Amino acid sequence: AEQDNSLGNVLGKAAAGSAALYNKPGALVCWIAAAMYGEGSPEFWLARHWIFELWQGRIAAATRWFYLRYGERVAVHVKRYKLLRYLLKPLFDLAVMKARGHA
Repeated sequence: AEQDNSLGNVLGKAAAGSAALYNKPGALVCWIAAAMYGEGSPEFWLARHWIFELWQGRIAAATRWFYLRYGERVAVHVKRYKLLRYLLKPLFDLAVMKARGHA
């Protein structure tokens, strides 16, 4: 069967996954992605979908733990400092790309 990798389909899956996870810690947060791409943007939802739903393994779990503990504070600095945005954006762009490719 052919996969529908359209942006609309990927965003629909991300939104559906978010709704299913609503009561879990960190389910609807992605402070750093919001600081970089804008809250509610397609990139925001895709990054959030990859980080909190699709990415698996020990590194993913450790990253999520760190993100839930420090992400909100880091996002404040991401908004304020271009260098920090410059350093972190490739990682979030990778998450966006991986989520698009996973659909």
